[in-house]
Amino acid sequence: MLRDTLAPLAAFYVLWKTVGLAAGVLAALAVGLVALYFAKREGRPGAFVRVVLAIVLFRAAVGLIGHSTFDAVFTRITVVWGVAFLVRAVARLLVLLTGSVDRYVAFAVIVDVGFLVGLLTWSISYSMRRFRRTEQWERLYGATPSG
Repeated sequence: MLRDTLAPLAAFYVLWKTVGLAAGVLAALAVGLVALYFAKREGRPGAFVRVVLAIVLFRAAVGLIGHSTFDAVFTRITVVWGVAFLVRAVARLLVLLTGSVDRYVAFAVIVDVGFLVGLLTWSISYSMRRFRRTEQWERLYGATPSG
């Protein structure tokens, strides 16, 4: 699972910084497809690989819209995710230290679903609201409907 999630992101980042955005996207896609192939071969569904590929491709597409907006949006999203994971870690530790292992497992299962869905929903909503305000978005997609 670690290989499935980190390999496409690492390939994207390294080639993006050394060669360019298009090379990073192609590298992440290639590495992700190979990871998906191995996951299927090992009898796993490859859900993590698909999520990581979607994130990489989304970030790359948004990166084409505008670098300053892109940097600002993903800096904020990264900070929010970092703080949220720290808060989740403290909450898990408190539950583990004050309760049983069964309570910890139940807490982790129940909270993680809502936690991750909430973070993903906020991240997509926030980034789309910000990108729709850019000139590049308007040039590519036309004026956004008001409201």
